[in-house]
Amino acid sequence: HCTAWTPVRLTRRSRVRPTFRRPVAIRAILYFFGLIWSFLGVGIISDKFMLAIEVITAQEKTVKVGEATVSVKVWNATVANLTLMALGSSAPEILLSVIETTSANFYSGELGPATIVGSAAFNLFMILAVCVTALPAADPPETRKIDELGVYCVTAFFSVFAYILLFVIVMVSSPNVIEIWEGVFTLLCFPILVVLAYGADRGWFSSGQVVPTHAEHMIGIGGQTLGSAKIEELMKKIDKSASAEEAAALVAQLNAQQQKPSRAQLRMNAIRSMTGQKAVGKKGGKVNKKLLKSEEETKAAPAAAKPVDELTFEFEDYAVLESDGKVVITLTRTSTEGTCSVDYFTEDETATAGKDYVAVAGTLTFAAGEAKKEVTIEVIDDEEVEVDESFVLKLKPETYKAVGNPCVLGKSLLTRIKIIDDDEPGQLGYDAKNTGVTVSETGGFAKIIVSRSNGSNGSIACKFTTEAISAEADKDFEKVEQELVFEANAITKTVEVPIIDNGRYNLNATFKCVLSEPRCVGAAGVTITMSEHTECIVTVVADENTKKLYDNVSKLAKLKLEDYKLGTATWAEQFSEALFQVGDDEEEDEDWTPGTMDYVMHVITVPWKLFFALVPPTDYLGGTVCFVVALAFIGIVTCLIGDLAAIFGCLIGLPDSITAITLVALGTSLPDTFASKAAAISDDNADASIGNVTGSNGVNVFLGIGLPWAMAAFYWNGEIGGCTEESCGAASENPKSKYLEWSARVGEGGLTFGEHGYTPGYVVEGGPLGISVVAFCLCAGVAIAVLYYRRVTYGAELGGPKGGFLGATMTSYLFTGLWVTYIGVSCIVVASKGGFDEE
Repeated sequence: HCTAWTPVRLTRRSRVRPTFRRPVAIRAILYFFGLIWSFLGVGIISDKFMLAIEVITAQEKTVKVGEATVSVKVWNATVANLTLMALGSSAPEILLSVIETTSANFYSGELGPATIVGSAAFNLFMILAVCVTALPAADPPETRKIDELGVYCVTAFFSVFAYILLFVIVMVSSPNVIEIWEGVFTLLCFPILVVLAYGADRGWFSSGQVVPTHAEHMIGIGGQTLGSAKIEELMKKIDKSASAEEAAALVAQLNAQQQKPSRAQLRMNAIRSMTGQKAVGKKGGKVNKKLLKSEEETKAAPAAAKPVDELTFEFEDYAVLESDGKVVITLTRTSTEGTCSVDYFTEDETATAGKDYVAVAGTLTFAAGEAKKEVTIEVIDDEEVEVDESFVLKLKPETYKAVGNPCVLGKSLLTRIKIIDDDEPGQLGYDAKNTGVTVSETGGFAKIIVSRSNGSNGSIACKFTTEAISAEADKDFEKVEQELVFEANAITKTVEVPIIDNGRYNLNATFKCVLSEPRCVGAAGVTITMSEHTECIVTVVADENTKKLYDNVSKLAKLKLEDYKLGTATWAEQFSEALFQVGDDEEEDEDWTPGTMDYVMHVITVPWKLFFALVPPTDYLGGTVCFVVALAFIGIVTCLIGDLAAIFGCLIGLPDSITAITLVALGTSLPDTFASKAAAISDDNADASIGNVTGSNGVNVFLGIGLPWAMAAFYWNGEIGGCTEESCGAASENPKSKYLEWSARVGEGGLTFGEHGYTPGYVVEGGPLGISVVAFCLCAGVAIAVLYYRRVTYGAELGGPKGGFLGATMTSYLFTGLWVTYIGVSCIVVASKGGFDEE
């Protein structure tokens, strides 16, 4: 007879002969489609459960790092993957095992444990078979490699160890009986796995692994994060004509498009693609391309500002001896096209015209092709002992005229002439006040003033070079290396170092300008020395206007990110989505309309969607309420799946264990298959597509088998205790008689009665389960060895060449063969024990 413990039929029991007479065949078909429909239902509620997990794991906290306050994730990614994420993807299998045990008065069943082992086999073999060939064809072939190798080694070990542990417990340690310590130890392996994986992630077992530090301050909502570095990167793509509001909207859109979907999102979208639902994780909508720079402009490296053609004084300061009788002032222009002219005049400072020098005034005219013009000023040599005196030569900007010439007047409209009583060549270096220069990133140039002191006689020169400190040459500034020549009487010279504008927010980078190798021009054997200061430190800082713009964009973008957050806020929103939202209605796909299949699947699954809309929105208590209630709903649907699977198998003469490792395992693992395939294609590594498979397999055993085993072991130990054959065979209402009833069910003649009576414990028939576990472990060992071989040979676990020994195609066939082998061995074991109905 086929039994049901959930109200899927009007009667609790009905007796049918498992042959395909018409009524039975019709009922089998109906139960089959009911089972498929239930798989869709558990997928939809698991999607809701995953959404709650995504909201929970996206939570952040603020911490102090030095003087800065940064925002970091509350959940470590590895811990989240092995706890919440694994629970989310494995909840149906785990709950099926727990519910089967508790609903059967703590008698062991075949459906739950077999589903867990079968699901592990499907995950490890078939999902990897799909992922290894999922990458698109390319030349050279694309590959995906596991980056977090330490975490993978831990999860891969436990994924096999978990099933070896099952074999040891049911076949070796205490055959056919689960003792309390065995159930508790199996359950405790779960936190042990989490701690060891966390340690591998943090570098506990590898001195060479770098432990990630706190990232810069970031804003984030529902997995969408945005930091100042990211804003800088995205702002480079936006035209400068965009307003702060437009830039913020574009930054939020572009950021949403570049976000890598999490494992939870991939799994949710796999289910939603099958049920006609809208995909989670918006792509940012339709971008206003008019406000974006062209691809060529974006890819072009930032260039330093181009010098502006100027007409200016060659030197800003001159020194002249009274005995020289004159000083020659040179004006230069950088473009020799056309003509230009400007008026000039002298003006007293501490020197007096007519007493110390002869005043001059006039008009300086550059003819076409001329780059330099000179103004000669007479210096009066008297017999008085005087301190150094100075006067200036000025230009009148209002008189400047240019015809066919692009030059503008320089910023310095005067040069200072100092009359001194010193005939030494002098020293080159920096004045103390000029040893530090701060320049804005948008300033174009850092103006470095080199001075000549203690004399100005003759021409001298030195080497000028730039050296990086924290700033980078050709990224923050253009490297300069040249010789500076000071003509006779020249005492200052300005060097312009080009600064590259990268549009950064937090910029404080430094480089230095070094003077070296002084020499006397045209006079061999004359020693020239450097003055006290030969280095000038230049600090490049962010432009204040740029910082203000980024601050405004950051604040506005934080508000815009609300549009891309995951989750729901109200029940009304949930019921509206359940009834009316079909397919993906993203703004960038305005011309796309849902297909016929989307509407068909929506109609088929709308009862589930309406039922699950009762789950509280994710906005309540940060997703915690949704998490708990969704887990309860998964339990309800799992009850239905377990009953439908058992009855369907009974109707067609298929044992529960075979139904579990094939149909049920396949139905609960399909979403993970699509999610892993999407992760293999979209990610730049194989962590999500492989690491989560090995992690969830261990979690399945430790929670899905460890938890019901521990509960049942405690139950049977308390109910039975030690007893004799006579006392155990008392009236049926005596709890101890349950043990005899159970012992009679597990084999011919029941369990052997020992001299000390029946040993307390939870009875699990080890034969079929043990052989199934051994088959899985052997096949799993082969699969892991193949992955290692591919990593060594092809440099990655996924992708690579299609052909060749253990190429992608051969590996996919091998993994498929391992799954078929496991199913075949399990079927042979069941058949040898008469598990298949001969009728």
